[in-house]
Amino acid sequence: MTQAATETPTPVTIESPAERLGRVADSPPGWLRFVALASAAGVLTFGAAGLALAINGWYRPALAFPIGGVLWIGVLLLAWPVIRPATPVSRSGHAYAAVGVAFVLAITVWNTAHASQHVLVNRDGGSYANTARWIARDGSLSVDPRVGPFATAKSIEFESPAVQAKPNGTLQFQFAHMLPVVLAEAYAIGGDTGLFHAPELLGGIALLAFFILAWRLFRRPFFALAAMLALAFIIPQVSFSRDSYSEIPSQILLFTALWLLVTRRPMPHWRIALAAGLFLGALEGVRVDAIVFLAGVPVLFAIAWLRVARSDSRDERRAVVASIIAFSGGVVPGMVLGLIDLSRHSGHYFHDLAKQVRELRLMVLASVVASVIIVLAWPVLWRALRRLRWPTVANVAAVLVALVGFAAWFVRPRIQHLHGAAYALIGGLQAAEHVAVDPTRNYFERSMVWMAWYLGPLTLAVAIIGAGLLVRELLLGRMRRVVGALVVLVPGSMLYLYRASAVSDHVWVTRRFLVSSFPLLILLALGLASACVGLGSGGRVRTAWRVGAVVFAVCAVAYPLKTVIGVRSMTEDRGFLAIVHQACDDMGDHPAVVVLVNAQADALGRDIPQTLRGWCGADVGVMNTSVGATALHDLAAQWGAEGRPLYVVATNADVVNDVLSGIPVEPTARAVNPYFLQQTLTRRPSAYAPQAFQMVVARVPTS
Repeated sequence: MTQAATETPTPVTIESPAERLGRVADSPPGWLRFVALASAAGVLTFGAAGLALAINGWYRPALAFPIGGVLWIGVLLLAWPVIRPATPVSRSGHAYAAVGVAFVLAITVWNTAHASQHVLVNRDGGSYANTARWIARDGSLSVDPRVGPFATAKSIEFESPAVQAKPNGTLQFQFAHMLPVVLAEAYAIGGDTGLFHAPELLGGIALLAFFILAWRLFRRPFFALAAMLALAFIIPQVSFSRDSYSEIPSQILLFTALWLLVTRRPMPHWRIALAAGLFLGALEGVRVDAIVFLAGVPVLFAIAWLRVARSDSRDERRAVVASIIAFSGGVVPGMVLGLIDLSRHSGHYFHDLAKQVRELRLMVLASVVASVIIVLAWPVLWRALRRLRWPTVANVAAVLVALVGFAAWFVRPRIQHLHGAAYALIGGLQAAEHVAVDPTRNYFERSMVWMAWYLGPLTLAVAIIGAGLLVRELLLGRMRRVVGALVVLVPGSMLYLYRASAVSDHVWVTRRFLVSSFPLLILLALGLASACVGLGSGGRVRTAWRVGAVVFAVCAVAYPLKTVIGVRSMTEDRGFLAIVHQACDDMGDHPAVVVLVNAQADALGRDIPQTLRGWCGADVGVMNTSVGATALHDLAAQWGAEGRPLYVVATNADVVNDVLSGIPVEPTARAVNPYFLQQTLTRRPSAYAPQAFQMVVARVPTS
């Protein structure tokens, strides 16, 4: 008879709630990676396919969707190895992933309920939406407004804000055009509803990509979830996720490229590196300054090569070289496509920013040269550097980084007052806020103060300390997996924190920080909290660190949530689309329209010409009221000879009556958006300022 084996009981370990929250889960589940990658790849591939077609005037949904679909499958197959986690994912890892997705969906629905309808070309969001509507209607990025009698009418102009004339007389749309193409594709699916709700869906995809990036950097999903929520609830993220702005698709492409780059190896596998390069290069199709995100890439390549240069493994060196070549090659298609788009279809804008773009290119070139020199001189440099006391160097560097960060926050605003071009808006806001009126003040020196407004002083302070400690760890050869994200995010963050290069009213100016500065500071702060979970040798000390880290993570989410709750319904041009449709209905199909403008009596007049072209299918010219009635009567007679009536449109009945007295004027309904976020200079926006919009339409008699 065999004696039964005696099992030794396994000790039961009881984890505290803080310990469970701080448990390491190295890798997001494969299904979560797939959802994030598939969503982001859809933006990349369908956007790139549609943009290539629109550049040539060939955009049609029947072409864009099949081509984009093939490219989408190709990107997924290319990056498929990253879908599979290297190690099994725990049940808690799947639970955190599900909770994260639930939050993303809930936030997306919340933003969708307050979607903007930015039909007026009064700021960039209106330009992107109107460009999208034109692409959906015409399939191109050019407008030829010189049709019929307008072709020879000397009193007619065609330009309007963000719609500029080329030397040949055609009009081009300002800015890069991948976002308008994506919005046009959304219009093909859902009409106006698709166009104006696509930004909220893009915002959800961006949050999902940031969640995975934070998870792969921290390796603790609770803190990754907190980082995602901290970003989701800051006022700038909420505001621009509800409108058609380029920062949100930029986040999608950038965050996806970064989480693909996170690896313990010097560089990811060449297939993953190629996919990351495709996402990073495509940023040029979304924003003109995308090259700033390439400034740190040569540094990444240099570090990767130096990590394997002395290795005995030839295969390891070949793998790094293959990944560097693949990443570089991946950047090229999107970069070339974006530059072609900007040079051919946004020439005025590209020319106006030529100096800034040239400076960014020089910065990238300097990074390349410096990285090559360091690699070539490394044998000599290493002999000198190895004699340094690196713990001491690392400690000094950490202190210096922290001192610079706190000085930028507290000292810089007191000793520096920056100026730039004069803006009437700035002068008006200064008067309203009872500060010295100087329209040339841009307040860029307060950039770190602005970070505290939205993230919270505690989060900003922890982020600064985290930056110093991270530099210390890197100098000691630790935390190498964060290098890729760090070298890509830091240059753009530092550049715009030093000089935002935007009109400095809030929340507008914060667009400059939404792609890199806010995300970087959140990652530094929550990354430090995540690292604190592992401190302490055991017992009460370890528990205290964990509890403190969890409490801070909650505070990092609570502060943005507290600031946004009072303006949770913020939206722009809400209800204005119905006014546009009413005006279109009043004029009938394919009308001929003159928009009357008078700078003193009609501040919005110049914001509507392209709106009428896109939504009404109108042939539109712009005329100043000083031209007089005779020119309008003559145009009406000429259009009448072609069987088409001529209408005048304005946003104020007095403008029409001053030129054409006595004719019937049909006003549209008056839309009021009570939830427009107030514009501020010296404080965080915390209230609404109503917006109103109305148009008047009149048929021009021939005499």
